[in-house]
Amino acid sequence: AKRFGQAVRIVEQRMAETDLEVGALADEMGMSLRSLQKVFAANGTTPSELIRNLRVREARKLLQAGSRSVTNIAFDVGFSDINQFCRAFRRETGL
Repeated sequence: AKRFGQAVRIVEQRMAETDLEVGALADEMGMSLRSLQKVFAANGTTPSELIRNLRVREARKLLQAGSRSVTNIAFDVGFSDINQFCRAFRRETGL
């Protein structure tokens, strides 16, 4: 649980980085990719799902604030293109 919490904090801090990927997360935590995947599996998710979920959650907050465009928000939370953002947002929220 401690390692999972650490991973969540790192993703929260770095989610705006479009190059944040699972391998980089494992490196930052000083773990092999397989070990990181095991930590996530024990918590019922995957590293990629966590990254996507946290990005969409933050985007949803920003969208509800209503002060910026969807495109700007998508880029601000780390999505590299608007279509990728729309698919992820729909998958996570159903909206």
